[in-house]
Amino acid sequence: MKFQTVILLIFVVACTYAITPDRNRRIVGGVNVLPGQIPHQALLSFFNTDFYFAGATLLNDRWVVSVANYLEGRAQNSIGIVVGAASLTGTVPTFQSDTIIIHENFNRNTMQNNIALVRSFGHIPTTLFVMPIQLNPSIIEHGMIATTSGFGATQPSIGPDSNFLQSRNIAVVTCIPNEYFNPVSQHLCTLPAICTRDIGGPLTLNNQLIGISLWHHPLRCGDQQSDIDVYVRITSFATWINSRIN
Repeated sequence: MKFQTVILLIFVVACTYAITPDRNRRIVGGVNVLPGQIPHQALLSFFNTDFYFAGATLLNDRWVVSVANYLEGRAQNSIGIVVGAASLTGTVPTFQSDTIIIHENFNRNTMQNNIALVRSFGHIPTTLFVMPIQLNPSIIEHGMIATTSGFGATQPSIGPDSNFLQSRNIAVVTCIPNEYFNPVSQHLCTLPAICTRDIGGPLTLNNQLIGISLWHHPLRCGDQQSDIDVYVRITSFATWINSRIN
């Protein structure tokens, strides 16, 4: 009887670990985010599907901001805007788009002016888990510690995406050109952290938006040997954003 009891306890413990999300699971150096901890985080999908392809950031009750190269050529009502989700394992709140605005000077070859806005067809209610974020008007300097977040790959390479929202505090660094990407003044750079499906998501400082994740090393994202990650610098586009969402 004692032997059977021990076996039963082992079985229960094993099942508990199997169904409980690991809050310390790493994603390119990041940690899982609790519900409501990053309420401005959004995720873009093809509407009425569970194919999530880019991150985004909630700016007000209708608009999110992301990158142009993932939205160029999409039908105005084809995007699903996922908000308030810390996990993609169940039903997630999704709103259908009705407008996509690509920056008029977006250049796919140079990746300059790589910014886009998506408007929800309906009002997105503010809750404890869903809150817009303000734009940061300050000059961002080398060495500042910012926060990046997303549902991107879980290994320092092109690995499987995460079903859990994860974040990481990361240092802002000087942008350095490499064989793959040539950052310019409208870009902001950090140490490597982002990966697939993180692109389009937020980089924040003091709970304000300072960047939109744009580029990581194409072969070994998140690897500290990869030099830099590149973000769209919000201060370069704040006037453009405000003129279109207000």
